[in-house]
Amino acid sequence: MVRRVRQSFSPIPWREVLVFFSVSLCLCGSLLRAQNTTEATKNYHNENQRMEVSFAKQIAPIFQAKCVGCHSKAANMGGFVLSDFESLMKGGSHGKAIVPGKSEESRLVQMIEGSVQPRMPMSGELEAQEIAAIKTWINQGAKLDQDLGQLQALHEPEIPKIKPASLPAQVGAIAFSPDGSMVAVGGYGEVTFFDAASRRPLGKISGITEAVRSLAFSPDGRHFATGAGRPAQEGEIKIWQSGKEFWTKPAGQSFKAHRDCVYALAFAPNSQLLASTSYDHMIYLWDPATGKQVRPLKEHTDSVFDLAFSPDGKWLASGGADRTVKLWDVATGRRIHTLGSSTEGVNTVVFHPSGKFVAASGFDRTIRIWDISGNEPQEIRAVIAHEDTVLRLAYSPDGNWLVSTGWDRVVKIWDAKTMEQKQVIPDQSDWVLCLTFSPDGKMLYFGRYDGSVSVYDTARYQLLGNLLAPPSTLRAGK
Repeated sequence: MVRRVRQSFSPIPWREVLVFFSVSLCLCGSLLRAQNTTEATKNYHNENQRMEVSFAKQIAPIFQAKCVGCHSKAANMGGFVLSDFESLMKGGSHGKAIVPGKSEESRLVQMIEGSVQPRMPMSGELEAQEIAAIKTWINQGAKLDQDLGQLQALHEPEIPKIKPASLPAQVGAIAFSPDGSMVAVGGYGEVTFFDAASRRPLGKISGITEAVRSLAFSPDGRHFATGAGRPAQEGEIKIWQSGKEFWTKPAGQSFKAHRDCVYALAFAPNSQLLASTSYDHMIYLWDPATGKQVRPLKEHTDSVFDLAFSPDGKWLASGGADRTVKLWDVATGRRIHTLGSSTEGVNTVVFHPSGKFVAASGFDRTIRIWDISGNEPQEIRAVIAHEDTVLRLAYSPDGNWLVSTGWDRVVKIWDAKTMEQKQVIPDQSDWVLCLTFSPDGKMLYFGRYDGSVSVYDTARYQLLGNLLAPPSTLRAGK
């Protein structure tokens, strides 16, 4: 839905990255504090310049402070372990790192001096005095001190035990059943179904590959589909026959689609076609009853993030990273128009319920609306809508209102005819990645990156409650 470099519900697993980053900061802090131990090494070297270099007093503290963090038995980078003397002399995946008596031929020296890349340590170059001490020690035979006494020359680093935070999965997709009785919420590897009236959970589908980025009920209520998959590997589409507690049964169709995860799904108004799109630049039309491909649509030159059928089912609109909105003839698969006004990637595209207008927005923060009722589409509105990237648009069922969400964590309601801003719902707990109106237009649901789902009335856009409450930590943009 957005470019990988800034993706909030994309192939990049942001929550895992944030947890890893937190652990890395703790480790780096420990190593930086440990670097003070080399002061004793430098002092000893200054006071004993003409004496034989002591491994325990001069060399081991350098390795312990600046190398063992990556070359411990646990980390084992390059297969080279420095946390004990025997492993140090054994070397790593490139063979012996130290040639006693020959510092210039020793790979360890070549890497700390930078004649062999990458230069080590990766956290920062050794001081000239430290390199000189290591080279002298190697030239003197790379010996272990005969009497270490109580000194433990090298040891495994003490890694703090950090309990990973338990974080809910992002909500990347929400959909109402056609009769409005049920709401489907897509998380990581699963979809949870709620009773729309009571907001009580009804059941769950699990076993979906990674994040659920799209889901849809067919307008006739006979099918339910999910789009997911592994980034940069393959997409996955699953289709169930709807019915009483259908989530307890296996999918009727499950197949690989696209060469990346599936970003968007949409059923045609007659329920006879399912459209899908992905990062691989492709759009495919499928027969939901059989899972067979009907035809590919290929004219986007970059990732395609969203798509929508016109209310009469004759046209399909798509938007993507190539900064275009394309209109397709569904019957023939032919591209009939390219709307190229956007200055950056298009994340979201929607048809007005009348079928006369198309709205789109994305990275340039501007909502553009085209009148497509004539022979040639005409851009009739262009409004800078948010302070940052626009994520989603949705028209109310009666066509009177257009709702937008953005990376600025604000939701805005616009007069669909004039594009005047009518209301702002600020301070969302996180990015609103998906939103949907109830079929009767009386409720509006938000799904967020922090895993929360909230329900608003559409009379005053007041919060009615939460299907899933926002957590107290990890807010986007904080």
